[in-house]
Amino acid sequence: MTKDPNAVRFEPPADEPREPAPVPPPPSSAEPPSSAGPPAASALGPTLPVVAAIALVTVLLGRVGAPAVKRAGLVLGGNIDRVERLGNVATQFFAVIAAAAAVGAILSAARSRQPIALRLAALTLGAFVLLPTAWALHEPVRDSSMALVGAGAAGCALVGAVTAFRVPFARHAAAIVGLVSLGGLVRLGAVFFALKALDKAGPVFATLARGTSTVALLLDMLALGVALSWIAARGKKLMSPATLVAVGVTLLATRQALLGQNEEARAVDLFFWRAADLLMMRPDAALPLGLRVFVAFLAPALAAAALASRDGVMAIGACVALALCARGAPEMPLSALMLVIAGLGLPLVASDARAVWGSLGRRR
Repeated sequence: MTKDPNAVRFEPPADEPREPAPVPPPPSSAEPPSSAGPPAASALGPTLPVVAAIALVTVLLGRVGAPAVKRAGLVLGGNIDRVERLGNVATQFFAVIAAAAAVGAILSAARSRQPIALRLAALTLGAFVLLPTAWALHEPVRDSSMALVGAGAAGCALVGAVTAFRVPFARHAAAIVGLVSLGGLVRLGAVFFALKALDKAGPVFATLARGTSTVALLLDMLALGVALSWIAARGKKLMSPATLVAVGVTLLATRQALLGQNEEARAVDLFFWRAADLLMMRPDAALPLGLRVFVAFLAPALAAAALASRDGVMAIGACVALALCARGAPEMPLSALMLVIAGLGLPLVASDARAVWGSLGRRR
């Protein structure tokens, strides 16, 4: 079959050139990616550094400074009463701030998309800690009740640390909060054995109390070691200026405290010894006294270093500082609130992209 040369051939029209699809612009620091969490988590992040800073001042002034000045009998004349009054005011002020922050952290965790374990811990353990602590601001609470409060606070913080450990850049902070919480639980066991030893006057319970307290102190030392390396790593150096200052101040305070054991020591040395006695955990651990004093002073020094470091997310550093301020005393009302805020705030901030990107944007 031959083709007719006069036949009209119909050819499909050529495809018109298409414009390339527009490429979306890269996200800028001013427009962080959206987060799956609720807006309350973003609102919690900026408040954590403020709460942690007030907590550190309260520990140094209300828990340690004013009582140590009074016990040491420093020559301050009538200023001793003023220092004690200032410490009481700082303690009451932080109690109000911490209670409000704890309520915000509990509500934010309960409404978030975090694992069910964290939400249940916030509603049960967190609320259980908050109610007796608020009552303790007006009326004294029995020691057994405060022990349960300390166990609830440490348990809540431990659940939060395990949850936050899933986020890669928050794992070191989660390890610090988790180790401090676990050390608090073990220390409460040591207190239980010590009370049994006093009731029954049995050497077995006294040995158990001393051994359990030693395990708790070792956990705290491990947490401080992780905190020291984490703060240095934030500055991308082997030893950052913040860690150098913290270790130097701790060594100086330890030396002065050991010199102040004698009642005839200078007033300044006696002040540092009284401060170390207030910071050291009870019952005493089966470790050298100098090491126990060094650990007692290192915890608040590293808390200040975590807040002073400008690299990374400030809210995560604030959670670390709160945990270090509460170290060794989870049964104290304010320390229990610190643990609850740190334990619930860390997973919320670590999983909230808006808080992380907003903090990183302020660094630029």
